[in-house]
Amino acid sequence: MLAVRNEISITMSVFNEERVISSAINSIIAQNYSSWRLVIVDDGSTDDTTKIVQSYVDKHDNIELLVNKINCGLAYSLNKAISNSNSEYIARMDADDVALPNRLESQIKYLNKHPEIDVLGTGAEVVRANGKKSTVFKPENHATILGSIEKINPFFHSSVIMRRNFIESLGGYDTKCLRAQDYDLWLRGVDKFKYHNLQEVLMTYSSRNQSFKSIYYGFRVRVINA
Repeated sequence: MLAVRNEISITMSVFNEERVISSAINSIIAQNYSSWRLVIVDDGSTDDTTKIVQSYVDKHDNIELLVNKINCGLAYSLNKAISNSNSEYIARMDADDVALPNRLESQIKYLNKHPEIDVLGTGAEVVRANGKKSTVFKPENHATILGSIEKINPFFHSSVIMRRNFIESLGGYDTKCLRAQDYDLWLRGVDKFKYHNLQEVLMTYSSRNQSFKSIYYGFRVRVINA
């Protein structure tokens, strides 16, 4: 399938997100950059998430809904969204995050000026579970990311835009990873591709308290990819 140049396919997997999904979708609709397509995979929701997303699909030709009959997991659902797109650029978005209006525009301008960069993230206003907010920037250039990736996840997952060649060359997200799917992907690609983070706040990122499982899987993917 021939990739559509400069179009961005935004991939989102949702599961029982009826409280927050509208804010995430509205933030994409409000983007300054207009050449985008939003592919949402409902991963077996049992609340009104599907109904809410369908109401947007009915009004917007560039929003698509795919539904898993059962919960299949984040990695499977993101791979499904990617396989149902043909854009040159693949962006991530989560249902509980909000993209600032200039997010896509800023990232596409940078990627077009820097063809050597394969994965581009941004800074974010992080909202903690207790409601406290802080501005957080990830390591900026590839050399810094390379030197720290074995200790920390180099990207806010929902801030990332990647070139199609990057994700396809690595075979997509590993469906065996129950958590830390993004961290596993970055570790598998860091020696072959170039990473970068814009030092701009272009997202509002909802930070959940880390569970023991999250910490364990983060450690596990580091060991596997060591």
